[in-house]
Amino acid sequence: MTSCERIKRTLEFKIPDRVGIYDNVSGEFPEFDLKLFDLEKFDAKAFQKAKEKGLYLVASFSCPFQKLTFDLGLEEALLLIAKEPSQAKKQFAENTQRILDALEKLRQDGFVFDGAWMWSDLAYKKATYFSVQTYKKLLHEFHFDICGYFKGLGLPVILHSDGNCASFIPLFLEAGVRALNPLETDCGFEDAEFVKKEYGKDLVLFGNMPAVVLERSKKEIEEVFEKRLQILKTGGGFIYHSDKPIPETVSRENYRFALEIVKKYGSY
Repeated sequence: MTSCERIKRTLEFKIPDRVGIYDNVSGEFPEFDLKLFDLEKFDAKAFQKAKEKGLYLVASFSCPFQKLTFDLGLEEALLLIAKEPSQAKKQFAENTQRILDALEKLRQDGFVFDGAWMWSDLAYKKATYFSVQTYKKLLHEFHFDICGYFKGLGLPVILHSDGNCASFIPLFLEAGVRALNPLETDCGFEDAEFVKKEYGKDLVLFGNMPAVVLERSKKEIEEVFEKRLQILKTGGGFIYHSDKPIPETVSRENYRFALEIVKKYGSY
């Protein structure tokens, strides 16, 4: 089974040959099944190379809120939402249109993706940056429009949101999000059994593997990963990803060992 086929089956809630693998780390790892392509830094040659390898090709972009935080800074963006919500919504609308225009241009140029990765950090460790009501009033419709674009092409959307975004998950699903990443274990998603039972029926779980363990002994890595994998991979709908960026203190040897463990215990 090719990497592309593996991820497609997983995102369709079908059983693949094994759990798919991906991490946002620098360097090339043959174990990775996905390749992200930033809309603002699109590399046509890298796209063709990844396609020839049979990887799952993903259009990567920042959601309207994430783009606003880059432009203004997080604090100023939140202040704008609180004090001038109509202006914030206007910015969200403009950012959404830029995303859709960029996607359509690439499509017209013949670049066909397999899915989308939307960066959208919306939460702190314990809660979201703003209320469910504010999300519904200002941002939800734009997530809906973006997901709708991909739905029209028959492609799934993976949403990345650090922090405890649990209160937004029903609205993510309503907007059309298929998978959620990274499901940080210290941000309300620690209990793998709860995460699988509560969200795994409707949402592909993309992450939830504790990066902190990678600094420990190989024995501990294997014990922790085997236990979580047996829970999270049950019935399909799970892709491996560390719940946080890989610490610089993690050796390449340990990291490669962890990927081998994922392949070993992630088989169906």
